[in-house]
Amino acid sequence: MREARLPPEENPFLAFVPSPEGRPQEDKLRLYDAVVASIDSIAASGALMLVIDDLQHADESTFGLLHYLARSARTRDLTIVATCGDEEVASSARLASFLSSMYRERLGRKIVVGPLDTVAARQLVEDHAGSDRAGTISSDVIRRANGNPFFIEEISIGCAEGDALTIPADLREMLRARVERLGRNARGLLHAGAVMGVTFDFTTAASASGLATEDALAGLETSITARLVEAVDDAYRFRHTIVCESLREALVREGRVQLHGAIAREMERNPLFCSEHAADIAHHYVEAAQPDKAIPFFVSAAQKAAMRVGFGEAVTLFSRALAAMDEVGVPPCQERFQLMLAIGQMQVALGELTAAVEGLDEACRMWRAGDGWQPSCGDRAQARRWAALALITNGEIDEVDRRLSVALDEAERGDKCELPDILYHVAQVRWHEGNYREAFRVAERCLEAAEATGNADSIARGYEILSLACHSLGEWREGVGFEEKRQSLIGGAVDVGQAFDVHL
Repeated sequence: MREARLPPEENPFLAFVPSPEGRPQEDKLRLYDAVVASIDSIAASGALMLVIDDLQHADESTFGLLHYLARSARTRDLTIVATCGDEEVASSARLASFLSSMYRERLGRKIVVGPLDTVAARQLVEDHAGSDRAGTISSDVIRRANGNPFFIEEISIGCAEGDALTIPADLREMLRARVERLGRNARGLLHAGAVMGVTFDFTTAASASGLATEDALAGLETSITARLVEAVDDAYRFRHTIVCESLREALVREGRVQLHGAIAREMERNPLFCSEHAADIAHHYVEAAQPDKAIPFFVSAAQKAAMRVGFGEAVTLFSRALAAMDEVGVPPCQERFQLMLAIGQMQVALGELTAAVEGLDEACRMWRAGDGWQPSCGDRAQARRWAALALITNGEIDEVDRRLSVALDEAERGDKCELPDILYHVAQVRWHEGNYREAFRVAERCLEAAEATGNADSIARGYEILSLACHSLGEWREGVGFEEKRQSLIGGAVDVGQAFDVHL
């Protein structure tokens, strides 16, 4: 203000002297009048706008002065703009009382400023982090800040000063202090919720926090009123990702480990969570330094993902189960083999053929020192067959014969369940080589092995490859007969040409 440049004796604030009689009410009124007179002096040449930022930090006397100025503004060309967040209003009784008085006396009106839209937020990131950096960090900054301009600015400035996309220390401390002011109940619940993630289940967080139910409910109500969290469907969500991250980072390692373990145990007790959130339970057990307990939940989540054809997710989850086994020190065993086989099968479906072959070959080489355990002949035959299928799909026919030959030998020495499928692939290879007579001979063996298993799908595949071989040999009548038998098993119209086109 202009008064800041005046000599002390002329400055209405510095020159103010309380009355010697000690009449505080009169002194306060004289001070208010001095401020109004100063504003009148400044506004003598035109309209004046007084902007007050972060109103939540004002003390009682400042609120009194603002109230007085607002009344005076009715007869003056003076506009007063004060800013604060909804969450600050909710957490400060003094601020809420002041605003209530302003609304009641019609001295002001509320203007809601919503979050920045994506375009404006990206521009703000670019202004503070530079156009080059903004291109790589904008999406993450916007997600974490949830449209809050102050958060966007602080994170963007931090990114401009360093390479890592981190929450600046000052901002972290400000957010933590805000939570501290809410009291023990809210703090305990929010810390547990933050460890669960941006979205959390109240019952689980309350139990993990160690709070009594009524205390946890009180903490939840306080947190909602302070606009730190909001209800979403049957759960609760942090309104800003960086609040969640700051609370999680504020915990010492031992505290995080303890909360992860408590959350995992509580979720495990709930049948719905075991079914729908197995991957989350596994994650919490890993973070609780209990990877052995995470393994079955990773496997369960992977199997569920595979059932809905989420093969990429299934590979990730099966791989995490293997990593947990490695951490625990689980030796080669049937469970480990089955995980590696499942990963290989999913990778074939995803077209990750080289990785599939490498993993399946490794599974076949599995051997346990001490008792000499290794996968059964049938299991190895199955893994080699899938590796051969990956090679066929990848067009590496030269590599296929060796694997199928070994797989065939192992299947014959084992339970023979894999024989029909292996012979089917051998017949395919012979057909692709143009050796149709040999393909027909192997196809006959394939059908014979399939009939021994009694599996309708395997038998149908035997008829399919026989029909295909006959088609290529020019023996159409026999081919149609085999196709009719295949269709009698699986239904549909007879079409030898379609089978021929599929194998091409």
